[in-house]
Amino acid sequence: MHTAFLCALVICLMPAALSAQPRSDLGRFEYENNCASCHGAAGRGDGEVGISLKRRVPDLTTLASRNGGVFPADRVRRLIDGREQIKGHGGRAMPYWGLQYSSKAAEFYKGLAIDPEVFVQQRVDALVAYLRTLQGPPQSTPS
Repeated sequence: MHTAFLCALVICLMPAALSAQPRSDLGRFEYENNCASCHGAAGRGDGEVGISLKRRVPDLTTLASRNGGVFPADRVRRLIDGREQIKGHGGRAMPYWGLQYSSKAAEFYKGLAIDPEVFVQQRVDALVAYLRTLQGPPQSTPS
């Protein structure tokens, strides 16, 4: 009986433990496991899979510089999640990570009273935070 209680307690506390993990570590983990094959280890769009795609994979280190020096966190979050259609974005080759994470969470938390959306948002937010760390120095604008 004590073993079952301890297992249930550990499972219930997992989301809290994951959120206590530094976001950059979780974000780096998610990036290395889900993004680097296309975007490359440094985020420059030169991953092994990415170079074989018909469409050029974006350089993630220039997101801020391409947005007037401001990291577009909300737009990046929506693109990663993919469950919200972005007007004018057209087709996309990148997987919808919100759907991928939802599927993993539903399977992992099956039968438990835990909102799988917390699992999804923690990973997407951690990934966005990690991508922010990949941004190069601000570009100076000519006078």
